[in-house]
Amino acid sequence: MQIRRGTAARAVGVAVGMAAAVAMIFGANLLPRVTPRPAMAGAVARPPSVVRSGAAERLATAVRFQTVSEPDVRPTDPRAFRELHEFLRTAFPRAHRVLTRELVGAGSLLYTWPGREAEAKPILLAAHLDVVPVDPASEPAWAYPPFGGVIAKGFVWGRGTLDDKASALGLLEAVEHLVAADIEPRRTVRPAFPSALARRVAAAGACRRCPGREHGGATRLE
Repeated sequence: MQIRRGTAARAVGVAVGMAAAVAMIFGANLLPRVTPRPAMAGAVARPPSVVRSGAAERLATAVRFQTVSEPDVRPTDPRAFRELHEFLRTAFPRAHRVLTRELVGAGSLLYTWPGREAEAKPILLAAHLDVVPVDPASEPAWAYPPFGGVIAKGFVWGRGTLDDKASALGLLEAVEHLVAADIEPRRTVRPAFPSALARRVAAAGACRRCPGREHGGATRLE
């Protein structure tokens, strides 16, 4: 979806992401701590409007943090990552009260939502909070400033709205919503937000373990 090279995501896209995250977590066999009341069950099944709930504004705010990183190096501005991490802590208080959070390396976050059954295999839900740089020469062609986090015309505009802050914020929105409904997982759930460098290192390790010939069973990393 492109309008004058500005990256945009419809607010309804955030809702779809939240619903998908809820579905994935329910796929991990969530169990309520208590028998949900009808109103509570309805709230879990039907998340509130992304505008009314503040989800669109939270995504827009996240976009304003210039969490730029290159594939082969550490984050360009570690302070921007620290500030975004602090924003997430305050924006999703219930999630941060129940889940533990670890800073891994430079800029990566790993959350752990303990499950009821320790022997059950955990589930990993991944997204990322960093974005690729913006070519200064391209900025006049953007409909809105790339790090403006503007909400306009039914869209949230900016770098990272599609790749991939919407996914990361959607996961946290879902967890916040489920914790508020007194839901906990049967198995441990681990939302992970690795940096570009961490993803490249992980991909290289996975690629070395891939069977098959070069360009066949594995993707060559340049």
